[in-house]
Amino acid sequence: MKRGASAIFSECHDDKQGDTVSKALKQHDIEDSNATAKAPSGPSSLRDAFNWPVDMVAVILQDESRMARLKESLHSTWRLTSNYSGLCTEETAFQALRAGLRAHAEKLGLRDEKAEVLPVEFHSACDADGVCQGLALGIPGSRQAQHYFQQLDDVLVSEVQQELNAMEQSMPSIRGNMSKDCRAEVLQQRVDAYEAMGEYLLQRSSEPEPMVKAECFCVKHLQECRLNASTAQAAQSAQCSPGADAESNAAKDHSLEVAGLTCVAFSSYGKHEGLGHESMRPFYTWCVLMRFRRPLLLIMESASAFPKGKLQMFLEDLYHLEFVDHPGPCFHGWPIRRPRMYCLGFLRSQVTFVGSVAEYTALFRRTVEMDGNALFFLPHDHAEIVQEFQLLCKRRGFQMADEMSQQSWDRCYPANQQSILQQHRARMAKKHGDTNEDEAYILDLDQNFGFAQAGPWWPCVITHGTIHSLQKGRHATVSELFAAQGFPTDLLLKAPYSPAFLEKVQASIAERDPRWSKAVWHKMIGNAMFVPTLGSMILYALSSIEWQPATLFTMKSRLTFSFEDSQHQEDLTGEMAADAGF
Repeated sequence: MKRGASAIFSECHDDKQGDTVSKALKQHDIEDSNATAKAPSGPSSLRDAFNWPVDMVAVILQDESRMARLKESLHSTWRLTSNYSGLCTEETAFQALRAGLRAHAEKLGLRDEKAEVLPVEFHSACDADGVCQGLALGIPGSRQAQHYFQQLDDVLVSEVQQELNAMEQSMPSIRGNMSKDCRAEVLQQRVDAYEAMGEYLLQRSSEPEPMVKAECFCVKHLQECRLNASTAQAAQSAQCSPGADAESNAAKDHSLEVAGLTCVAFSSYGKHEGLGHESMRPFYTWCVLMRFRRPLLLIMESASAFPKGKLQMFLEDLYHLEFVDHPGPCFHGWPIRRPRMYCLGFLRSQVTFVGSVAEYTALFRRTVEMDGNALFFLPHDHAEIVQEFQLLCKRRGFQMADEMSQQSWDRCYPANQQSILQQHRARMAKKHGDTNEDEAYILDLDQNFGFAQAGPWWPCVITHGTIHSLQKGRHATVSELFAAQGFPTDLLLKAPYSPAFLEKVQASIAERDPRWSKAVWHKMIGNAMFVPTLGSMILYALSSIEWQPATLFTMKSRLTFSFEDSQHQEDLTGEMAADAGF
């Protein structure tokens, strides 16, 4: 893509390197089709890119009404729950936003430097991956979730779990040696079975008998711990508590849910089984859990192909839902494409959403000015690069220092990676007449040649990730892989925030913890929601909600006024309900 071109894809064209932007990306366009305004320029360096919290808050504060709505959210403690598998992305995003808000303290009226801004009570997280659990429980205790659960299904009562097990056991299995037609038939049967599972859970959630347990096994405390209370329970508790603000607190339950679900079902790792994949069961369970908890705000990330109607079926009666078909970090100026679908939910009974996807796009869209080489930020003599090169040399049999000094990175790669590298070089020479390695040309040596278009953009990292730069003549280190996804791991970046979990990351890189191999790190990096994207979602949501007046909620159910005029009490009730958004 040409530097300075919009990060929103609306047509197929050739970029500077001659690579074609796929027409399939048209479905991920979140820009209004009638909008023609050019987006502001994005960051020109990785250091500038990590200044995103300060820049995003500055954009929000340009409008007085948005600033007023944001201020209302700053001094209340938010109760965070997470059902996302990967890095500590949600906690990191909150830390970054705090730093961005602090940078604008004067304009926000934050006079007390010691006062906590946007305080968060990280109540619980849920992740079945043992490595992710180890990482999350290895950071300082003050930054950990209070409770850490394993499987989403664990929250359901035994009767419901047994019914789901029976449904799943009756499903046909997909085998690798099936014909195309047979596989399609079996897959459709699985889709129908999971549809029935979703309908069962939705119907069951409307019955008076409880289906969500009060306690669940916590891997942090190794015992049964109490699950997070629902919004309704929190409201009742606040109403019963003493103090003048009890009723106000009941109407303003500050709770946020962050989740990432079913992405694997629409990828090669889930064999593209889609709605027939086993991950649909935890998705439906999560929907039921949201109906029970009813957090004020929810942000859910999934594959761009995931049907939005599934969320609407479960949650639209309770939540105002906004769907953002997001092209990935390139939307914010990072040279990485990774389309995703985000769903923002706003609890209808407590808040009114006054924003729009078009406004979000106008506020946060930036053009891509960097190329992939900008993400290779470590100097050539950095200790991590030297250590990585020495390991490569030893694997190839070069032991002595003088032998190593005469080698290049490409000669130290395994034979299959050398072959892929040569194929890319041959392709580049054919397209451009010669192999001009001064140009940005980034490729993944763990993917077969032709798997994806190589060029100035940074490839996606999942369980692979030997990202090689022809200009730099080496592959990216683990620190650079983290930085590319929005996690600064080096002081050279001078990021405005320093997440505590990075200490664990850096220690693991230095110590070479055998439990956390390079492949494991790549998996967690690749499956993480990108921090700037999630941060922008949270920030925009907080500045785009208006609270329903608590007094109108109580007055709606117990109006006892008498009138001397001829207006009926029922008519006035209707007017007040309309004003309150009922």
